Amino acid sequence: LFVPLLFCLPSRAADLYVSPGGGGDCSSWSSPCTLQEALNRAARNTEDDTIHVGSGIYYANATGTFTYSVADGSNNGSLTIMGNGTGETILDGGGNVQIMNINTDDDNNGGDVGADVLIQGITFRNGNNATGYGGGLYIETHDANVTLQNCSFENNTAGGDYGGGAFIYSSSGSATVSGSTFENNTANSGYGGGAYVYSPGGSATVSGS
Repeated sequence: LFVPLLFCLPSRAADLYVSPGGGGDCSSWSSPCTLQEALNRAARNTEDDTIHVGSGIYYANATGTFTYSVADGSNNGSLTIMGNGTGETILDGGGNVQIMNINTDDDNNGGDVGADVLIQGITFRNGNNATGYGGGLYIETHDANVTLQNCSFENNTAGGDYGGGAFIYSSSGSATVSGSTFENNTANSGYGGGAYVYSPGGSATVSGS
């Protein structure tokens, strides 16, 4: 008699730690790395990643736009970026660069189911995308869900029509913004000066913001 044994393997997850002056290996608060290095590591692995962004000010105008760009959602690994609260963790564009750009489907063919994006407890201020969307934050997915919670957007500008503070687009997943504040953000055409949240084949929800 042969009885097959089935084992359920837990999904892998990585925790990455970031500070404004980080130069470590991202492995702990005692060895934090830069925000861009954490995003790079998250994009390279195939795990569900959580980036813990410590208190302080992170200047995108000094380093360039903080970028996470993968095809098929880094093999369907999710991305969570957690700050210490809007008064503690601040990303600043200096008035001349887009602050953060996230794309889980950069080959534009879908396949990013499960590569969900969650951003929580961060202030985005003084971002400027002079020719595109999302002065403070740009997120694009195909099937993955996007959630923005308890964030703040201040003095961000988009020269390309949509989403002065944030541009959040999911082709067929959910796009959700909750408990967030938007102040003095502008878009060139006036569409979504604070935020442009859209999902043509899924759902888009803004609440408590």
